Amino acid sequence: MRSISESHYLSDIGNTNVKIWRDGQTLSTTPINIFKPEDFTERVFYISVNRNFSERVKSLQNWIDISNLFHIQTEYRTLGVDRVVALYGVENGIVVDVGSAVTVDVIKESKHLGGYILLGKEATWRAFQDKTPHLNINKSRELNIDEVPLLSGDAIYYGFYHSISSLVISLKSRFNLPVTITGGDGEELSYLIEESIFKSDLLFLNMEKIIARD
Repeated sequence: MRSISESHYLSDIGNTNVKIWRDGQTLSTTPINIFKPEDFTERVFYISVNRNFSERVKSLQNWIDISNLFHIQTEYRTLGVDRVVALYGVENGIVVDVGSAVTVDVIKESKHLGGYILLGKEATWRAFQDKTPHLNINKSRELNIDEVPLLSGDAIYYGFYHSISSLVISLKSRFNLPVTITGGDGEELSYLIEESIFKSDLLFLNMEKIIARD
């Protein structure tokens, strides 16, 4: 059995970025094209949705892929490992990950019923700016759930979050399930969904659980 006390890092490898986590905090988020895995000498337990990166680190013995340790009951054949990890240990719930893409997954009685994929915030901004470059989208303003936007840029920002919250609230009502939200852009969404729980480090916390168990 592996000792959780032994020194290690955790890493979540996406299609564009590499996140490094240790001792309860994210240490870095680095574009994958400039990230150097060989700079790490201690053990790194990782999950990856990027096949090219996985091939790069195969020769590095301290990089340990733990993707195959996570399992959920589902008929969804192309469910990404990041979504599987986010759903690990959930018996009943809706899990929303607001990152480069937005995923919404439903679990009931420990069975994954299915889920949804939407454009993430940055992809939404780019889509609008490609077509309407004159719009000034304020990416940093705080969300006020009682406000109706009066500027087009704000309307896009608010529309992004309200469209996701409408879907999640509908699922919450339909299945009578609690909602957990994670991801770099997830905290603002949690303000729109009553009684939802925001866990910024959900994937890494679940990775720690599986390492401790095995």
